[in-house]
Order: sequence, then structure tokens, then C-alpha cells
Amino acid sequence: MIPKAARQPGITYQIERFSEGLLEGRALADKHWQEFGNRQDIREFDLDYTKYLALDAAGRLLTCTARRDGDIVGYLVFLVMQDTHASGGKLAESAFYYTVPHPMRGLILRGMIRYAVRHLLDNRVNYIRFRHRLKQTARPILENLGFVLDELSYSLNVDKFKG
Repeated sequence: MIPKAARQPGITYQIERFSEGLLEGRALADKHWQEFGNRQDIREFDLDYTKYLALDAAGRLLTCTARRDGDIVGYLVFLVMQDTHASGGKLAESAFYYTVPHPMRGLILRGMIRYAVRHLLDNRVNYIRFRHRLKQTARPILENLGFVLDELSYSLNVDKFKG
């Protein structure tokens, strides 16, 4: 069993409802988009908060936050669902994550991943998939925690389709 909030010097990790951190998270999400937004040349930041709130209300969203002195400095959000490839399986897949620029950025991300995974395991999730953008890599942290690279994903700007 994991504690309600784990501590690292000056940082706490906790599971929060997406709806509870929404206002703080929106300010951080804008910084996240500016720093790591994928394909900013063809789309603007437009997170559908209504859909995420509905997933949160249905218990299909896990939001882990990192806070320093009460202020949010990072978030990690997982979608939780029945695994369509294994009838008895429960799957969690990362939706997005961000930590504010800071010398301890990698350690804060590692702390959030560890805290979230422990919570998922305590809740009988038996397959966890972590996705990230190439320019926002968490690969060394993930591999250190036991994750393995097992899939690649490609994106298509539909205006550039050559088929």
C-alpha cells in the first residue's frame, strides 16, 4: 500500500482528481504545449477538458501530481481501461505528462512515475504502457524502472499524405 502522499525533499507526490487540479493544471498545460507541443505548425493547443472530466468522473483517469510547497510542478495522467487484447486484463496508458523546468526535473518525473505505477498496481492494473514524444523523452527513466521499448508510433499530417 502506498501512502496518500509520498515525499522527496521539498516535493510531494499524490493522486488527485483531474477536476481538483484543473485550474492549476491549465496554466501548466499551456507551458507544456509551448515547450513540447507536437505539430504546432498544423494545430493549436486545444485539450478537450470536458472529455477528460468525464473520464475522471467515470474512474477511468489517474492523475498523479508533484507539488512543491503546495504548488503544482508536474503532472502525469493515465487512461485506465479494460485491456482489449486480454479479457481479464486491466490496462493503463499514459496520456500526457509534464514537469516544470528545474534542475531536478528528471527526478520529479521519476517520482511521479514510481508513485503512479505503485497506485496502478495496488488497483490491479496488470499492463502499463508509457508513451512520450521524441523531444520529451523519458526513456532513460523508464528503462531504469523496468519498462522496455516494445512499440513505435508514427503520426501523419493528413495534408501531407502521399498515397
